[in-house]
Amino acid sequence: MAAKRIVISTYGSLGDLYPYLAIGQALVAQGHKVTIAGGSSLQTKVEAMGFAFAPLRPNLDLNDRHTMKAAMDLRTGSRTLARKLVFPYIRENYEDLTQAVQQADLLINHAYCFAGPLVSEKKGIPWISCNLSPTNFWSSYDPSVIPGFPWMVHWPGLGFTVNRLFIQTVRIVTRFWCDSIYQFRKDLGLPNGMHPLMEGQHSPYLVLALFSKLLAQKQLDWPVQTMQTGFPFFQEEQGLPDATEAFLRQGEPPIVVALGSCVVMNGEAVYRCCQKVITALGKRAIFVGAAHTLDDKEKERFARDENILLAPYLPYASLFPRCALVIHHGGMGTTMEALRAGKPMLVIPHSFDQPDNALRVWRLGAGTFIYSTLFTNARLKKALCLLLENPSFSAYAKQAATIAREECGRETASKYIEDFIRQL
Repeated sequence: MAAKRIVISTYGSLGDLYPYLAIGQALVAQGHKVTIAGGSSLQTKVEAMGFAFAPLRPNLDLNDRHTMKAAMDLRTGSRTLARKLVFPYIRENYEDLTQAVQQADLLINHAYCFAGPLVSEKKGIPWISCNLSPTNFWSSYDPSVIPGFPWMVHWPGLGFTVNRLFIQTVRIVTRFWCDSIYQFRKDLGLPNGMHPLMEGQHSPYLVLALFSKLLAQKQLDWPVQTMQTGFPFFQEEQGLPDATEAFLRQGEPPIVVALGSCVVMNGEAVYRCCQKVITALGKRAIFVGAAHTLDDKEKERFARDENILLAPYLPYASLFPRCALVIHHGGMGTTMEALRAGKPMLVIPHSFDQPDNALRVWRLGAGTFIYSTLFTNARLKKALCLLLENPSFSAYAKQAATIAREECGRETASKYIEDFIRQL
């Protein structure tokens, strides 16, 4: 089969980028030429991995604390992202993606790159859509937790009809969010199309569900062209810094606090709470990313505790297998790394798919969760004691690890893409 020129669009944090880098690696190994299109903050990482890079607006600055705090708000974060950070820039997004695919044979599109369907319709380029989370399928059979509605942990038991009515309500409310997209479609001479946040994000040709069957399995109301692959783990450089290795050898496996590249910018309150409770329990901990986040005064206070290590970014695939449990924000990448390592977890969800991922981890029996808005010392202590003292969490996490390792999401996704290419 002749080599193809493939553009993979992405949007968001490193957790959004890494699965696409994994797929890109597999496609390059098959002889294809792959370009990653994304925000400028991702360029250094992409090019360091040997991929061509195409800039794609809007440029979401992950170091902008004010913006990240607004986007991660449990109640209003999704609306902020859509109405202020993404949809107003649909024209720029379209212009950049059109330029990126000019010589391409195929577009593989991130769910939040809303110009993808427009570029395909207008330019005639075939495309595959990807979803990293069950939330993007809006299933009435397997409903997801919508950020801002914590009571939805009880929602799945209410049945198909009630679930469907609720989703229809969400459809009506969020349609107004998409006015800029509908207007731009009109300007391009395209029909209104389907709801951009719902059916409109899915390719009519092939939809890849890039998540594990541990979290969700294909439902009757998913697009029929959906193929579930398992999570595509990115094969990053292994190994840990000498300071981390030394800390790990000094005592029992630590608790790892890993808040993700978005949440970490506003993680000081969570760090302080975790440090206080973990120390009171007599446990050791590694705070990933805290070395870049805390101010000098906070760093000095943490450094006085010999059972605490403040670390820069560390490869989770190397770190998580050597810890006792993981405290994290519920991003899909971190969730799957914890499951692959077979470690119980405490999830502190903020926004987007995180509350739903947290609920699905809890259903697996591999962990529990505390919403970011309800996070207190007392709740944290209770949750950590539960996870450390109840062996069932570790047992279920180890069972999940076996499945996560067997799914081979990277290879499965590339196989479906190869099959699609043969039909072009």
